[in-house]
Amino acid sequence: MAPVKIKHIVSYSSQDPKSSVENLLVGDSARPWLCSPQDQSGVLKVELQLDWATAIGYIDIGNCGSAFVQVDVGRSSWAQDQPYVTLLPTATLMSPAESRQGSNRTGVRMFKRADFLSLGADERWDRVRVTCSQPFNRRAQFGLSFLRIRSPPSVDEQEVQADGTGTDNPMSPEQPASKNIGLQVQEWLSSPAVQRTVFGQKMGYEISMGHTDVRMFLNLNVMLLQRKCLTCNYNCLE
Repeated sequence: MAPVKIKHIVSYSSQDPKSSVENLLVGDSARPWLCSPQDQSGVLKVELQLDWATAIGYIDIGNCGSAFVQVDVGRSSWAQDQPYVTLLPTATLMSPAESRQGSNRTGVRMFKRADFLSLGADERWDRVRVTCSQPFNRRAQFGLSFLRIRSPPSVDEQEVQADGTGTDNPMSPEQPASKNIGLQVQEWLSSPAVQRTVFGQKMGYEISMGHTDVRMFLNLNVMLLQRKCLTCNYNCLE
């Protein structure tokens, strides 16, 4: 899931001189890319050249007043009149009510392969076109706070995710469920509460038990526990 660097801006439809489109090239920029104050078309576009041709696995979008966003992909070797391929179909960033009220302008959406159209997700691209729109409030400036693109997971990363290695997995392959039950039984038999019960103290009442009675009591409990574990074909007290 390596970050994909944006090499340069190919073209754009509009920008605010104080919040230019170049801010998208700076990963930690404090300034967004906004449309021009005079632009009331409600549509804002930018075409980006990536550092190398790659499949796209993830896109993180920081909003700044846009109601919708769409991402199309292409190649720098294509003719100018060749249409781009849609990778991320139109996605909602703000509701009509939020757009009119100016609330929730700076939300973040993180898109993954499952959100992409298969035609665009299965190929490598070095051009990305982002289209933002705000049809509900054309008097307000809008754009994006940031745009981050990442490649899909490598084969090793996919294997790690599949087998759960490196995660806090309480049921690892080396410890099957039956083995865990056996450990729990042993811990139960050695717990102070059980020891007190076996040796004559339970709920405040004194019970007199001799050594033979104690052994019989333990053997009986062991037999019962083993019978309960026959369904898993595992001797839990081994």
